[in-house]
Amino acid sequence: MVGCELINIGNIKNEERVKIINYVMEAKGVRARDLGVTINLISMVRSGRRRVTEDLLCRALRFLSTEELARLLGQVPELEPASVNDIVRVVARARADANFRELLLSYLDRYLGEYVRSMGTRWVVTEQDVEEFVKAKRLKGLSEKTIRDEVRYIRLALSELNWVLEPDGIREYLAELVNDGERYVARHVAVSLKSLLKQYLNQGTQHSTGYSTNPSQCTSPRLIIVLSYPAWSSLGQFGNNYRVLKPSFTSLYWLSVVLGQASHS
Repeated sequence: MVGCELINIGNIKNEERVKIINYVMEAKGVRARDLGVTINLISMVRSGRRRVTEDLLCRALRFLSTEELARLLGQVPELEPASVNDIVRVVARARADANFRELLLSYLDRYLGEYVRSMGTRWVVTEQDVEEFVKAKRLKGLSEKTIRDEVRYIRLALSELNWVLEPDGIREYLAELVNDGERYVARHVAVSLKSLLKQYLNQGTQHSTGYSTNPSQCTSPRLIIVLSYPAWSSLGQFGNNYRVLKPSFTSLYWLSVVLGQASHS
């Protein structure tokens, strides 16, 4: 579906608009009533006696993919590129205007929803995260050798994963280690990364809610086995508390599920 808001429909000439109408009706099987108009109006449009209005064009574009529109017109008429200042103005207004904020969120969900949701299972680890991990382990009284070993495996994994932890990436990396005969390394990498995640979660929940939570206790053993992704609402009371964490609770939760399975394999 092509969204009128995301292209410059003012640059689409009338003959091109007629071409779009003809295509959706002939190739896509769209009828006049599907476009919210009468057959007589469509006949006048196709014969050149009436112009294609922006409203009619937008209704027709809903039946096209971006690729189909590009084939019909030779290219997709893009809007003027937005600047960083445009983003700042939009965010500033969204913070002050509840109605505008809802509109912005609806557009984000419509056009970027899949991408935004995919970010919920990623954690971009920083050097500071590793340093905080070391400090926490020292406070717990772990030996320097144990800490060095865990950090070594953590850094090994991070270097291979470009410091981005996500379920699919972790699964593939651990599988490669096992296939290369490095099962021992794979197990220690999984245990060390799980330790990093657990420490970050505990630290974050203590700061934001006063509670310390083990992710493995937030779902049933069945979910850990089959790696079934429940809806956010199924996490119950944790929903409101963990939205403030960076990275999100959901991203760390699912990473810990993957690593929990790997460390026991």
